[in-house]
Amino acid sequence: MTDRTRFYRNVLIKGLILFAVANALCAAVDRLPFLGRISIYNRLVPGRVRLPYGEDPAADYNLSLFNLEAMFASHEVNGPAAPGEYRVMLIGDSSTWGFLLRPEETLAERINRNESGRLHVYNLGYPTMSATKDLLLLKYAMSYRPDLIVWMVTLESLPQSKQLASPILQQNAAAVRAYAGAAALRSSTSAMYRRVAAGSAFQIRSAISPPRTANGTRKTGHQNHPAFDMMKPRLIDCRPLPR
Repeated sequence: MTDRTRFYRNVLIKGLILFAVANALCAAVDRLPFLGRISIYNRLVPGRVRLPYGEDPAADYNLSLFNLEAMFASHEVNGPAAPGEYRVMLIGDSSTWGFLLRPEETLAERINRNESGRLHVYNLGYPTMSATKDLLLLKYAMSYRPDLIVWMVTLESLPQSKQLASPILQQNAAAVRAYAGAAALRSSTSAMYRRVAAGSAFQIRSAISPPRTANGTRKTGHQNHPAFDMMKPRLIDCRPLPR
Protein backbone atom coordinates (compact mmCIF):
# COMPACT_ATOMS: atom_id res chain seq x y z
CA MET A 1 0.00 0.00 0.00
CA THR A 2 1.44 3.32 -1.04
CA ASP A 3 1.64 6.36 1.21
CA ARG A 4 -1.03 8.14 -0.85
CA THR A 5 -3.43 5.21 -0.53
CA ARG A 6 -2.77 4.96 3.21
CA PHE A 7 -3.45 8.70 3.58
CA TYR A 8 -6.82 8.49 1.80
CA ARG A 9 -7.76 5.45 3.86
CA ASN A 10 -6.99 7.23 7.14
CA VAL A 11 -8.92 10.33 6.07
CA LEU A 12 -11.93 8.17 5.15
CA ILE A 13 -11.85 6.27 8.46
CA LYS A 14 -11.53 9.44 10.55
CA GLY A 15 -14.29 11.11 8.55
CA LEU A 16 -16.64 8.17 9.17
CA ILE A 17 -15.83 8.18 12.90
CA LEU A 18 -16.50 11.92 13.18
CA PHE A 19 -19.73 11.50 11.21
CA ALA A 20 -20.91 8.72 13.54
CA VAL A 21 -20.02 10.71 16.69
CA ALA A 22 -21.80 13.84 15.37
CA ASN A 23 -24.94 11.85 14.56
CA ALA A 24 -24.92 10.19 17.98
CA LEU A 25 -24.65 13.58 19.70
CA CYS A 26 -27.47 15.02 17.59
CA ALA A 27 -29.68 12.07 18.49
CA ALA A 28 -28.83 12.25 22.20
CA VAL A 29 -29.11 16.04 22.67
CA ASP A 30 -32.26 18.04 21.99
CA ARG A 31 -30.74 20.98 20.15
CA LEU A 32 -34.02 22.61 19.05
CA PRO A 33 -34.53 24.65 22.26
CA PHE A 34 -31.04 26.12 21.89
CA LEU A 35 -31.48 26.87 18.19
CA GLY A 36 -34.93 28.33 18.85
CA ARG A 37 -33.46 31.00 21.12
CA ILE A 38 -31.27 32.33 18.29
CA SER A 39 -33.25 35.13 16.69
CA ILE A 40 -32.71 38.47 14.99
CA TYR A 41 -35.84 39.78 16.73
CA ASN A 42 -35.22 42.12 19.66
CA ARG A 43 -31.65 42.48 18.43
CA LEU A 44 -31.46 43.56 14.80
CA VAL A 45 -35.17 44.22 14.34
CA PRO A 46 -37.97 45.00 16.85
CA GLY A 47 -39.77 42.08 18.46
CA ARG A 48 -43.15 40.98 17.19
CA VAL A 49 -46.24 42.13 19.09
CA ARG A 50 -47.93 38.74 18.52
CA LEU A 51 -46.78 35.14 18.57
CA PRO A 52 -46.23 33.87 15.00
CA TYR A 53 -49.27 32.19 13.50
CA GLY A 54 -50.44 31.76 9.91
CA GLU A 55 -53.53 29.81 8.91
CA ASP A 56 -52.82 30.50 5.22
CA PRO A 57 -49.12 31.43 4.78
CA ALA A 58 -49.64 32.66 1.21
CA ALA A 59 -52.28 35.16 2.34
CA ASP A 60 -51.04 35.87 5.86
CA TYR A 61 -47.36 36.48 5.03
CA ASN A 62 -46.74 34.53 8.19
CA LEU A 63 -45.80 31.03 9.30
CA SER A 64 -46.97 29.00 12.25
CA LEU A 65 -44.08 27.97 14.48
CA PHE A 66 -44.38 25.17 16.99
CA ASN A 67 -41.01 25.64 18.66
CA LEU A 68 -41.93 27.46 21.88
CA GLU A 69 -38.44 28.89 22.37
CA ALA A 70 -38.45 30.35 18.84
CA MET A 71 -41.98 31.73 19.29
CA PHE A 72 -41.08 33.60 22.46
CA ALA A 73 -37.66 34.66 21.14
CA SER A 74 -39.40 36.50 18.30
CA HIS A 75 -41.89 38.24 20.61
CA GLU A 76 -41.34 41.68 22.12
CA VAL A 77 -41.70 40.20 25.60
CA ASN A 78 -38.22 38.72 25.09
CA GLY A 79 -36.76 42.20 24.71
CA PRO A 80 -35.43 44.43 27.48
CA ALA A 81 -38.10 45.85 29.80
CA ALA A 82 -38.31 49.58 30.40
CA PRO A 83 -37.24 50.76 33.87
CA GLY A 84 -40.11 50.31 36.33
CA GLU A 85 -42.33 48.72 33.69
CA TYR A 86 -45.56 47.11 34.92
CA ARG A 87 -45.87 43.99 32.74
CA VAL A 88 -49.37 42.77 31.88
CA MET A 89 -49.69 39.61 29.82
CA LEU A 90 -52.84 38.63 27.93
CA ILE A 91 -53.45 34.90 27.50
CA GLY A 92 -56.25 33.58 25.32
CA ASP A 93 -57.35 32.34 21.91
CA SER A 94 -57.78 33.97 18.49
CA SER A 95 -59.84 36.85 19.88
CA THR A 96 -56.92 37.81 22.12
CA TRP A 97 -54.36 37.20 19.38
CA GLY A 98 -56.38 39.36 16.99
CA PHE A 99 -57.57 37.09 14.19
CA LEU A 100 -58.44 39.10 11.04
CA LEU A 101 -56.97 42.20 12.69
CA ARG A 102 -53.79 44.11 12.00
CA PRO A 103 -51.33 44.10 14.91
CA GLU A 104 -52.14 47.68 15.85
CA GLU A 105 -55.86 46.83 16.06
CA THR A 106 -55.53 44.14 18.72
CA LEU A 107 -56.71 44.65 22.31
CA ALA A 108 -53.17 44.76 23.70
CA GLU A 109 -52.00 47.40 21.24
CA ARG A 110 -55.09 49.55 21.74
CA ILE A 111 -54.41 49.59 25.48
CA ASN A 112 -50.72 50.36 24.93
CA ARG A 113 -51.59 53.18 22.55
CA ASN A 114 -53.80 54.85 25.17
CA GLU A 115 -51.52 54.14 28.12
CA SER A 116 -49.07 56.92 28.97
CA GLY A 117 -47.68 55.42 32.17
CA ARG A 118 -45.36 52.52 32.88
CA LEU A 119 -47.94 49.83 32.11
CA HIS A 120 -47.27 47.70 29.02
CA VAL A 121 -49.56 44.93 27.78
CA TYR A 122 -48.07 41.93 25.97
CA ASN A 123 -50.24 39.91 23.61
CA LEU A 124 -49.53 36.22 24.27
CA GLY A 125 -52.80 34.94 22.86
CA TYR A 126 -52.68 32.15 20.31
CA PRO A 127 -55.46 30.89 17.98
CA THR A 128 -57.13 27.53 18.75
CA MET A 129 -59.29 27.03 21.81
CA SER A 130 -57.77 24.91 24.56
CA ALA A 131 -57.23 25.68 28.22
CA THR A 132 -54.21 23.37 28.19
CA LYS A 133 -52.66 25.40 25.38
CA ASP A 134 -53.21 28.59 27.36
CA LEU A 135 -51.62 27.08 30.48
CA LEU A 136 -48.60 25.86 28.51
CA LEU A 137 -48.01 29.36 27.10
CA LEU A 138 -48.58 30.80 30.56
CA LYS A 139 -45.87 28.52 31.92
CA TYR A 140 -43.37 30.00 29.47
CA ALA A 141 -44.66 33.53 30.07
CA MET A 142 -43.94 33.25 33.80
CA SER A 143 -40.21 33.26 33.09
CA TYR A 144 -40.59 36.91 32.01
CA ARG A 145 -41.79 37.89 35.49
CA PRO A 146 -45.24 39.37 34.73
CA ASP A 147 -46.86 41.68 37.25
CA LEU A 148 -50.36 40.76 36.11
CA ILE A 149 -51.85 37.90 34.07
CA VAL A 150 -55.18 38.40 32.27
CA TRP A 151 -56.53 35.07 31.04
CA MET A 152 -59.40 35.57 28.60
CA VAL A 153 -61.06 32.14 28.65
CA THR A 154 -64.55 30.87 27.85
CA LEU A 155 -66.35 27.54 28.17
CA GLU A 156 -65.37 26.75 24.58
CA SER A 157 -61.78 26.20 25.74
CA LEU A 158 -62.68 23.75 28.51
CA PRO A 159 -64.16 20.57 26.94
CA GLN A 160 -61.84 17.61 27.34
CA SER A 161 -62.00 16.84 23.60
CA LYS A 162 -60.29 20.15 22.80
CA GLN A 163 -57.47 19.98 25.33
CA LEU A 164 -54.89 18.26 23.12
CA ALA A 165 -56.37 19.06 19.70
CA SER A 166 -54.22 22.15 19.11
CA PRO A 167 -51.21 21.48 16.81
CA ILE A 168 -48.93 23.44 19.13
CA LEU A 169 -49.65 20.91 21.89
CA GLN A 170 -49.20 17.91 19.60
CA GLN A 171 -45.81 19.28 18.54
CA ASN A 172 -44.78 19.84 22.16
CA ALA A 173 -46.08 16.66 23.73
CA ALA A 174 -43.04 16.28 25.99
CA ALA A 175 -43.53 19.78 27.41
CA VAL A 176 -47.22 19.10 28.04
CA ARG A 177 -46.46 15.83 29.84
CA ALA A 178 -43.73 17.46 31.91
CA TYR A 179 -45.99 20.35 32.88
CA ALA A 180 -49.09 18.50 33.97
CA GLY A 181 -49.19 14.83 33.02
CA ALA A 182 -51.96 13.21 31.00
CA ALA A 183 -53.90 11.95 34.03
CA ALA A 184 -53.82 15.32 35.78
CA LEU A 185 -55.01 17.05 32.63
CA ARG A 186 -58.02 14.77 32.32
CA SER A 187 -59.11 15.15 35.93
CA SER A 188 -58.44 18.87 36.35
CA THR A 189 -60.02 19.81 33.04
CA SER A 190 -63.20 17.88 33.79
CA ALA A 191 -63.44 19.44 37.26
CA MET A 192 -62.85 22.91 35.85
CA TYR A 193 -65.51 22.40 33.18
CA ARG A 194 -68.09 21.19 35.70
CA ARG A 195 -67.37 24.06 38.07
CA VAL A 196 -67.65 26.83 35.47
CA ALA A 197 -70.63 25.18 33.79
CA ALA A 198 -72.44 25.03 37.14
CA GLY A 199 -71.82 28.72 37.72
CA SER A 200 -73.00 29.64 34.23
CA ALA A 201 -76.14 27.54 34.59
CA PHE A 202 -77.00 29.31 37.86
CA GLN A 203 -76.38 32.70 36.25
CA ILE A 204 -78.75 31.95 33.36
CA ARG A 205 -81.39 30.41 35.61
CA SER A 206 -81.29 33.35 38.02
CA ALA A 207 -81.49 35.89 35.21
CA ILE A 208 -84.62 34.20 33.85
CA SER A 209 -86.27 33.58 37.20
CA PRO A 210 -84.67 35.28 40.24
CA PRO A 211 -85.16 33.31 43.48
CA ARG A 212 -88.07 34.19 45.78
CA THR A 213 -87.93 35.20 49.42
CA ALA A 214 -90.02 33.58 52.19
CA ASN A 215 -92.95 35.94 51.54
CA GLY A 216 -92.96 35.13 47.83
CA THR A 217 -91.33 38.30 46.47
CA ARG A 218 -88.43 38.15 44.02
CA LYS A 219 -85.03 38.27 45.66
CA THR A 220 -82.61 40.99 44.59
CA GLY A 221 -78.88 40.81 44.85
CA HIS A 222 -78.83 37.11 43.98
CA GLN A 223 -75.50 37.79 42.29
CA ASN A 224 -73.98 37.19 45.73
CA HIS A 225 -74.66 33.49 45.41
CA PRO A 226 -71.49 31.35 45.91
CA ALA A 227 -71.74 30.18 42.31
CA PHE A 228 -71.06 33.75 41.22
CA ASP A 229 -68.28 34.16 43.72
CA MET A 230 -66.34 31.22 42.31
CA MET A 231 -66.50 32.76 38.83
CA LYS A 232 -65.03 36.10 39.86
CA PRO A 233 -61.40 36.62 38.76
CA ARG A 234 -58.86 36.76 41.53
CA LEU A 235 -55.50 38.52 41.41
CA ILE A 236 -52.81 36.87 43.48
CA ASP A 237 -49.43 38.40 44.33
CA CYS A 238 -49.90 41.32 41.93
CA ARG A 239 -48.30 44.68 42.50
CA PRO A 240 -50.60 47.76 42.48
CA LEU A 241 -51.08 49.37 39.09
CA PRO A 242 -48.62 52.22 38.45
CA ARG A 243 -49.97 55.75 38.66
